[in-house]
Amino acid sequence: RRAGVKPNTRTFGKLMEAAAKAGLPDVAEAWLERARVELGIAPDAVWHATLIDACAKAGEPARAGAWLQAMSDAGFAPKVTCYTAVV
Repeated sequence: RRAGVKPNTRTFGKLMEAAAKAGLPDVAEAWLERARVELGIAPDAVWHATLIDACAKAGEPARAGAWLQAMSDAGFAPKVTCYTAVV
């Protein structure tokens, strides 16, 4: 930012992905919220899947299930990998 570069959807997606790989769902959700505020966009199917993955890696299947439901409620069809991450 200091260099005048503004984050975009790809920036936030990569930040959420890094948090997911580390099993840090709180951090991934914080990046999602920041993207909502700064870019004014809702999460897409990939972002939902990333959050499901973050929760699953953190050993929080109920939380992953909540994101799976949110994904479905938003009109996105979860892929098999999303379902298997929850179980």
